Amino acid sequence: MDKQSDIDWDRIERMRFANADAEITPDDRYSRANLKEKITSRMDQLQAWMERNYHLKHSDKVYEHTLTISKFWSVLSEEDREYVQMAQMACEEKQEWNV
Repeated sequence: MDKQSDIDWDRIERMRFANADAEITPDDRYSRANLKEKITSRMDQLQAWMERNYHLKHSDKVYEHTLTISKFWSVLSEEDREYVQMAQMACEEKQEWNV
């Protein structure tokens, strides 16, 4: 999943720094990079599992993993949101992944 560049990072910063006087420190920039890395890593893991149809035998584990991604819903790209939703549906319905 290489679409992580579509994440609305400005929205994340606005949410984190609701106070207009707040300054963004170097530590905050690190946190932003860390969050991007975390989301990318989780999406990559989900994609690997789905492409191997791992969810057919481990649907609970894969579904739980989708929840660790969906908590970032407001900053995910539309494509990533759709991917997570389709993965959840495939887990629930035990459908083979043919994307």
